[in-house]
Amino acid sequence: TRSLSGQENTKEQKFTNFSRQFPLIEEEGDINSLQLINRMAGENPYAGQTRHDRLRMLAFDHHIEHVRRIGRKFEELSAQSVITGTMKAIDGTTNTDLIYDFKRLATHTETVTTAWSDIASDILGDVDDACSLIRADAHVNADMAVLSSVDMDSVIKNTAIKAQADNRRFELIQVSTNNPVPAKFDRFVAGGFIPRGRLRTPKGFEVWLFTYLDVYTDAAGAATDYLPANR
Repeated sequence: TRSLSGQENTKEQKFTNFSRQFPLIEEEGDINSLQLINRMAGENPYAGQTRHDRLRMLAFDHHIEHVRRIGRKFEELSAQSVITGTMKAIDGTTNTDLIYDFKRLATHTETVTTAWSDIASDILGDVDDACSLIRADAHVNADMAVLSSVDMDSVIKNTAIKAQADNRRFELIQVSTNNPVPAKFDRFVAGGFIPRGRLRTPKGFEVWLFTYLDVYTDAAGAATDYLPANR
């Protein structure tokens, strides 16, 4: 027993448990009989390749392409989960039972007052607001930000940031032996993130800026950024 002091109880084991099955990804490819009687690209005409030899080589080519596509799909799904806080088990579905929800707080999707493409926008204030949310809810300091190439260009051209970089040595875009990327970000750099520099905000937060330039081909055949602009 204890006295009824009115003090709020502490809570432990703050987590949510889900049981979900990861979706299957299927890729298909055809090999027709004409391919087995004609020379393949780069095949020596005197090599004496049999139909069975060609069948195995064509099947291997299909397998490599399937692996490449599935790898790209994994990357697309990863980007989807980071950007939206959810991931669809089936492309295009609106069924919530088929959407993995990572329970991101709605308040963590912030809409800025002025678009960053406006050179007079308050980018530093927006970053401060985002870092403050993380500090308040997670009790840790944000240490990195990932921007599209379009948004990184807006940061570089921003009037306030240019003034701070010139006058107060914010070292916004400096990555050198005197200011190396911390080792804790090595796995991101190895995965294709491009370090663009360190940003110190007016409130005192310090975040490393990265861009990611890779693209994938969507269902319509268009090249699509994994990290879209203005996100």
